[in-house]
Amino acid sequence: MPENVMLSWLMPILICFANGSFGQVPGFGCIPQECSANGKEAICTGGNFTTVPTFIKCGYQLSQLTISGSAIRNLTANSLPVGLTYFALYDTPLQYISDDAFDDCATTLTMVSFGNSMPNQIPNAFMKLTSLQNLEVNEVNVQDWNTPVLQKIGQTLNSFGSTNVGITSWPSWVQYFTVLTEIRFSRSNITQVPEDALVHVANTLSTFEISFSNLTRVPQAISSLTGIDYLYLRWNQIAIITNLTPQIKSMDLTGRLIEEIFSDTFSNAFSLGDLTLSHNPILRIAVDAFANTPLKTLYLEGTKLTRMPLAFAKLTQVTSIELGENEGMVCTCSESSLQTWLTSLPNMSIYGECDQFDVREFFSKLATDCPKQ
Repeated sequence: MPENVMLSWLMPILICFANGSFGQVPGFGCIPQECSANGKEAICTGGNFTTVPTFIKCGYQLSQLTISGSAIRNLTANSLPVGLTYFALYDTPLQYISDDAFDDCATTLTMVSFGNSMPNQIPNAFMKLTSLQNLEVNEVNVQDWNTPVLQKIGQTLNSFGSTNVGITSWPSWVQYFTVLTEIRFSRSNITQVPEDALVHVANTLSTFEISFSNLTRVPQAISSLTGIDYLYLRWNQIAIITNLTPQIKSMDLTGRLIEEIFSDTFSNAFSLGDLTLSHNPILRIAVDAFANTPLKTLYLEGTKLTRMPLAFAKLTQVTSIELGENEGMVCTCSESSLQTWLTSLPNMSIYGECDQFDVREFFSKLATDCPKQ
């Protein structure tokens, strides 16, 4: 083969290797050793690089980029790859975000997640994100929420989540998130939610969470939500359950003050399929507490129950009950009446012990010796 013909044949292949179209071996001039990439997604963990790695110019058309544990302090102009849809930055000493840092993906970026990696204010760079749907801000002491920026991105934002960001009361800027389907606050100091706080998302919000906070009751504000499916209020200061709506399908009230479940506690919970009440000091559950609920899963771990609740007999659709860590619970002939209920649900899983016996073992062996009631 003539030399000039061979060169013309090899040149496209050499170009492909040069620009990364065939992929790159980590550490060979394109992809840092701390990173891995499959052409669409790149993940970088650790490393001393101070800027977004240059492998984004290796010929890949990245859609997702995750960086954690790097030494990046600044996101300068056009820092991110063209066409990126997902960007996450965790555990980096980030101090500055240029106003045009996201320009190369301003119309395509749909999800941004910062964890212990953001300056103490919402960056102006978000103002240019015309398609942002999901925003996560965690472990950052945000001192300036930059209301004009939140007002702009609130027009497209479907999901917002935050953990330990210095929020001490219900934030007024939530009113600008007009198409939310999910909002989550964790490790805040929120004590109450205004009754009209959610009216602007009454027809869109399906998931509402305030966890590890200081709520003293289930917020009345959820009554305005016509499509709420999931209510998560873990580890607050709630002692009595009120304000439930018929739409709620799943609810988590883990810990720490609920002592009693009354006959009317869930009287309006006509759609409730999953309920978690673990680690509350529950002593009593009314016999008809679950009469109106189509519960499929029930978590009662680590409570103060001393007897298996006779309220279980009303759970005709349940598939799983968790009773672990209830150290003071015993089973007596008074609870043996539940044997018929248990027999009617042969595929149900029930976990826990009473009086040092496995719950199911009690009903299959010991309860048969009890006098018929």
